Amino acid sequence: MKKFIVLAFFGSLFSQQIPPNDPLYKLFRQNFLETHDLSVYTKPYPFSFSDFQLKLYNKNENHFYLKLSPSVNISNDVPDIRSSIWLYSKWGNFSFLAEPLVVNDYYGEEILGETYTRKGVSGRFVNSYIRYSNSNYNVQFGRSPLWWGQSWESSVIISGDAPSFDYLSFDLSYGNFHYSIFAGQLHSVKVDSIGRFKRYVGGKKLTYLSKSKKLILSVGDLILYTGINRSIELFYLNPVVPTFFADLERETDHYPW
Repeated sequence: MKKFIVLAFFGSLFSQQIPPNDPLYKLFRQNFLETHDLSVYTKPYPFSFSDFQLKLYNKNENHFYLKLSPSVNISNDVPDIRSSIWLYSKWGNFSFLAEPLVVNDYYGEEILGETYTRKGVSGRFVNSYIRYSNSNYNVQFGRSPLWWGQSWESSVIISGDAPSFDYLSFDLSYGNFHYSIFAGQLHSVKVDSIGRFKRYVGGKKLTYLSKSKKLILSVGDLILYTGINRSIELFYLNPVVPTFFADLERETDHYPW
């Protein structure tokens, strides 16, 4: 298999939040392999420059930047042509990141999670969220990928390479402990003879990170639930009670399939 990649960048490299498809993530991964600092697994996703100890790059923080990133990836004679614009802004503890992405229709569903195309092109906002952060907690609302699990390359739960979706998340750090909870909505499907099936996802986890940042332990749960014209269920968002204590038998009675 032959592979050819062309990348171009315009704008500042020294921003705070970095979209997951930024090639600079390769530098982050290299830094992670060098330092083995597991605290990255307690950071809100998408990551920022301040989460890593990069030696070759300055961490000067800009309050605004605009970056254009067109790319061409030719693999198995099927070109992957895409272009995105990253817009970032920061004021105080608040920050905003937006990234519209267009790609040729062959890869539209795989990358964007959408089948809609026009004139051979698919497009969608893959990042569009606002974040409030300080030293102890982080609140994020909007659309972005979510990395839920301890694996840099991927995750057996939710991978950061999966298509973006809309969610609200909250992260709290206290000493060596870190707590995360989120609730989101996935793509819905309308069945003409039945109705609209809505899909929701939610999860929470408690993580312990040793002082040396070489040992990490996590416990938590994640649930995916659906139904005809269904709304979000608050008992799945209880920050303390595990999901399996919810009335799952009633769920099965309503939706036996």
